[in-house]
Amino acid sequence: MTEYDYVRTLVSGEYDINQKIHSAVKTALPGKSFTVEMLATNARFYFDIALSGADKTILDDTVQAYIDVDFVDEYREQRKTLTDIKTSALIEDGFTYDSVLFSQSAFAQHNWLGLFVKKADINYTGGKKVSTMDGSQYSIPDQTEMTNFWNAGQDAKEAHYDSGRAIKLQLNAATTIAAIDAIVDNR
Repeated sequence: MTEYDYVRTLVSGEYDINQKIHSAVKTALPGKSFTVEMLATNARFYFDIALSGADKTILDDTVQAYIDVDFVDEYREQRKTLTDIKTSALIEDGFTYDSVLFSQSAFAQHNWLGLFVKKADINYTGGKKVSTMDGSQYSIPDQTEMTNFWNAGQDAKEAHYDSGRAIKLQLNAATTIAAIDAIVDNR
């Protein structure tokens, strides 16, 4: 058999990709005897005879159409998950307040919430000390400053959520793999 590789990143799924792609190509190239093997992210086709240039074009178009139709929803979901992961990482990179970088890890957010809720009960004599990302301390002198600090953290987090949401809206509107690939998360 003559080997013909169609190299394309395919999204894994919970279905028999080999059977589906085999049926699509069998319909597009009737009378051509072949087998298909899925190797990692590539579909490898083996034909009894060498394909003509026209047949290779039909094969490429068929596989691409198959990918666009059967993988677009799953691929979109994968890209949305990657967007969420990046959004979370951006949040965990912290936020800047008064030219100082503060953590926004889940633990830090829990602590900031506790401080914000209890801000009226905190003794600010000498300022309330909080840790910075570089390991030093920052002093919050009063309730107003605590509110400003809290709002800066929330605004930074919300900006990351908003930017991620905008990308996910673009992904939801994309109807082909090519359209999804054209959406770049360059945050």
